[in-house]
Amino acid sequence: MRSSALDALRGLAIIGMILSGHIAHGGVLPAWMHHAQVPPPDHQFNPGIAGITWVDLVFPMFLFAMGMAFPFSLRSRLGKGVAEWRIVFQAFKRWGWLFFFALFYQHLIPQYMTSSPGTVEQLLALGGFVLLFAIYGTHPRIRQWKYHEHVNTLGLLLAIAYLLLLPGEPKPDDSRYLSLERTDIIILILSNVAFFGAVAWLLTRNNVLPRLALLAVLLALRLSQSAGDNWTAVLWNGSPLPWFFNFSFLQYLHIVLAGSIVGDLAQAYAAKRETGAGSSSLTATGWLMVALVILSLTGLFGRWGFPLFLLQLGILTLTALLLRKDGSTTARFLRQLLAWGSAFLIIGMAFEPYEGGIRKDHATMSYYYVTAGLSTFLFMAFFLLLDHYRARGWQWLPQTGRNPMIAYVAPWLLVWPILKISGLAGFVEGMNGNALLGLLRGVVITGLSLLATVALTRWGWRWKT
Repeated sequence: MRSSALDALRGLAIIGMILSGHIAHGGVLPAWMHHAQVPPPDHQFNPGIAGITWVDLVFPMFLFAMGMAFPFSLRSRLGKGVAEWRIVFQAFKRWGWLFFFALFYQHLIPQYMTSSPGTVEQLLALGGFVLLFAIYGTHPRIRQWKYHEHVNTLGLLLAIAYLLLLPGEPKPDDSRYLSLERTDIIILILSNVAFFGAVAWLLTRNNVLPRLALLAVLLALRLSQSAGDNWTAVLWNGSPLPWFFNFSFLQYLHIVLAGSIVGDLAQAYAAKRETGAGSSSLTATGWLMVALVILSLTGLFGRWGFPLFLLQLGILTLTALLLRKDGSTTARFLRQLLAWGSAFLIIGMAFEPYEGGIRKDHATMSYYYVTAGLSTFLFMAFFLLLDHYRARGWQWLPQTGRNPMIAYVAPWLLVWPILKISGLAGFVEGMNGNALLGLLRGVVITGLSLLATVALTRWGWRWKT
């Protein structure tokens, strides 16, 4: 059972990650096109800047989608009779597979192999991209093969050998290029919260109250660890294997577990969904949710303060009144989502003045819950567009979300190496003369990455951990 809206939410997050990472920098584009704490023109990290932009929403959106997926995937396994201990063991294996993905990918980026990557480094990146299919790839024809289960193991062994032979330059504080500490931080965080989030959902799947209690414990630890020299600070900042696990990564469970609550509702609704039957109130709800997200990002970046909160409450109230007039099953489902999304947003806005205002880096309490609320509203809009009305012409978005790992690495391991080897990279890199060209640069890389991802998805290829 799949939700196209959930896949689309994940796909939008990946698109945002690619686009934000490949637009022109150096002051060509306005500040709201970058992370709020890394403003143009010099893009130096400034933790004193409060506010978030759309760029700061894409990572928590992906975390939220991960949490939403737990009820769909894990409840399906439970329904097939898979024992709980086996599900936990599989979640732990996934942690390890994701960690290796973070390690392997980071070592393959040509810019990290050497300060002046050439054709050899680009070919090595392309070779690593192909190897990732052996490690994580699945295809209907491969699954029909008698020994298909051994393909990923063989791919892993080849990848380890590949890493050992890479001729990259070491970090200034290390004598070797290959290092367990050279990992992609986003995937490393995902590997941690994927395991603990799955276990948390499994233990609380039949009652949301213990899950809320767990969020309260995380909140207490998050607040008390900054109170000085105490045991919570030691727990929060310490780890026997910091390159693999860090307790502070679990702060993002605020977003993941919020997503799992919405995922429970979506998974329960999927068994009795209505399609096509719409009303003006449902259509208006979709547009209001999009407007609320745009308004919230604009107001938080512009530091509107209390007037923004009043505007948000106004849109939420209007949406609730519209849905109240509709007695359909779909409207009841959307009212549930609206209630939880409103709760997340209001909690986040209540925290907003705390810690000097909302920020992605270093993440504030407001950031967790505001982004969880906005992700809920985006899911509602996608649900109406894709799952309810079954709108045509949008399938490329959920198809991207079904293969997020391919899309995530495609820019650096596929698109840029091909552009470099073919001699076309200079043309794309030169798109930085003005705002339009600077944006077009990111659109080109994003578009080529999505084209490859959607094509591979339609051909039956999947990367799974």
